[in-house]
Amino acid sequence: MDSHPAVVTAFEAPLYVAWEITHRCNARCLHCYSASGPDADRSNDLSVDEGLRLIDQLADAGVMVLAFSGGEPMLNPHWRTLVGHAKARGLATNIGSNGSCITERTADEIKVLGVQSVTVSLDSLLAQTHDHFRQCQGLYQRAIRAIQLLVARGVRVVVGFTPTRLNWQHGPEVVRLACELGADAVNLSEYVPAGRGGVGLALTPQTLHQVLRDWIALREEYWGRIQIIWHDCRVGMLVADSEQRKYVGC
Repeated sequence: MDSHPAVVTAFEAPLYVAWEITHRCNARCLHCYSASGPDADRSNDLSVDEGLRLIDQLADAGVMVLAFSGGEPMLNPHWRTLVGHAKARGLATNIGSNGSCITERTADEIKVLGVQSVTVSLDSLLAQTHDHFRQCQGLYQRAIRAIQLLVARGVRVVVGFTPTRLNWQHGPEVVRLACELGADAVNLSEYVPAGRGGVGLALTPQTLHQVLRDWIALREEYWGRIQIIWHDCRVGMLVADSEQRKYVGC
């Protein structure tokens, strides 16, 4: 008898939810799928009470991990309250940030709140490429500083890298830099042409194939030093047969 249906019906809610708590952002990234920015429409941002009720609903439904995203989530004035409530309800919490709002004080707050991990985006080893990609001068140095502050406090740091036609060649150097900075992992995120990001930034199928193979090789090269992870399920077509079961489903 096939046991898979029993496994599927055991979960009545997603295990992982990403919540864009604001579309406000101090950057205007070329590849932003939500078209966030300094002048983004914030009319759909939930009030703090609405946010707290949403977290209660997620926890009651059985969600296990809640990622706070944006925009820049730390520009939401209630991010501390929301993260703290999620933690109190037993949810593991992640924050996805461009690093601009992570200072000595906010890094301390992240540590005290018990945030499980923070993902900080790096698009290149080169400051000018990163800042151009993000349309925000000086953001590269602030992202590097954010990583250093979090690492110093023992907070798990994931460096996020999204390959596009502008920066895909920089991936191996971003991995090397992340390792040198003491990050715990580098995550390869699939570029989705939506929002502000157009199809002109998307990789060709041939280049994407090469990028995925390169990152599989990087995982082996950096094994034991830093985790190489990915959100692109197409990796499942390229890994060894023994690993392919991990990529069943979405």
